[in-house]
Amino acid sequence: KLKLVEIILEKDQKVRTLTVDLEKLKQRKNQMSQEINQAKKQNKDIAPLLQEMKQLPEKITQIEQQTTQLKNELLYDLQRLPNIMH
Repeated sequence: KLKLVEIILEKDQKVRTLTVDLEKLKQRKNQMSQEINQAKKQNKDIAPLLQEMKQLPEKITQIEQQTTQLKNELLYDLQRLPNIMH
């Protein structure tokens, strides 16, 4: 049973790490939108910004899928964990 607890803790840590990464990517996406708008107003070249912006949704989707899969595995493992006797 200790092995199962270790697995649960490891998966939980991965979910937390992925969640932080996901939030950072979403924040970057919002920041990129603002940078693109400012660059357009200043008539600057936005091609490099658009190139980076196109990659973000794919990365976000990939991390969301990984997080969902890990959460499902974590839930399954938690359900297999026995109750503690009083």
